[in-house]
Amino acid sequence: MKDSPNRMALSQKREPAPEILGDSSHTQALRRALHETYIPTLETESPEPILILGERGTGKDLVARYLHAYSSRCRKSLVVVNCAEINDELAASRFFGHKKGSFTGALTDEPGFFRAADGGVLFLDEVAELSLRAQAHLLRVLETHRVLPVGQTHESPVDVAVVLATNRDLDEALRKGNLRDDFYDRFSALTIRLLPLRERPWDIPLLLEHFRQHHEGRHRKRTLGVTREAQHTLNTYRWPGNVRELARACSLFVIHARPGGWIDSALIESYLPEVLRTDPNPKASSLLETGGSMHDAVRLFQRELILSRLELHAGCAKAARESLGLTKATYHRYTKALGISAGSRTTAD
Repeated sequence: MKDSPNRMALSQKREPAPEILGDSSHTQALRRALHETYIPTLETESPEPILILGERGTGKDLVARYLHAYSSRCRKSLVVVNCAEINDELAASRFFGHKKGSFTGALTDEPGFFRAADGGVLFLDEVAELSLRAQAHLLRVLETHRVLPVGQTHESPVDVAVVLATNRDLDEALRKGNLRDDFYDRFSALTIRLLPLRERPWDIPLLLEHFRQHHEGRHRKRTLGVTREAQHTLNTYRWPGNVRELARACSLFVIHARPGGWIDSALIESYLPEVLRTDPNPKASSLLETGGSMHDAVRLFQRELILSRLELHAGCAKAARESLGLTKATYHRYTKALGISAGSRTTAD
């Protein structure tokens, strides 16, 4: 699903709003929660921090960029920080800024991450990699919404929406003493949990189609798509690297496929052999029931999804399309293309 928000450096240039693709119940619930709970939270003054948890490659950065793009804070900066690169000696300066000459190497005034993100969003990725001392620095600003640049004596207020992310087990980090209890308590109240792709395999067909088309556009090369056998194999692979691995796989397939040829099992065997050598994901077994091409499988899934929503909403097209996050025009384009007629338990929009 790519048509509506109801479907993750310092960024001064407005980029196209990111999409969260997929129609699994998890992904649908995620999009709904982002718009109903988390984005409104960001739009308050000095909002509560938001924590994103998920394995590597599940899209934590995508969710952070989505929160920024669809909130009123999109008019200000999104500042992205890899916390694994922050050492103790420079933590205060990097986060809060410094005055010229305040320490050796401070050749100019620097705002620091928080002041650079004032009015916008500060995304602290890999936050569990911070030292206990750096955590203490952050705890104070999360509580007071004020920063004290190195070399200055007066604090400055900041209005920053802080989004944190990690793939670490935070309970284990607490037990081992690698995470301060008070620091964790300060940011854990609003938590978004992203499931790995193996737990939401119904998202795989749409993601495969999206990334295949994306990389065909990048490389200016068209294929005939994915064969039925290859599709089944990819649908039931566990994807330990999650969406990031799937996107990379699609890039490899497009690069090495013959122009105008198929992405088939032989291509997978040559460039991603682990897909064929691991046991299939049992949670994806239902996907094997959809035969035909990738295009046919995606169409079938979309048709069944719309029909099930019409059933859920007693045939009300307006309620069905709103629950899917589709505009009226997009909904009617889908129903026409998928052969869903007014007689398919549909009432007037």
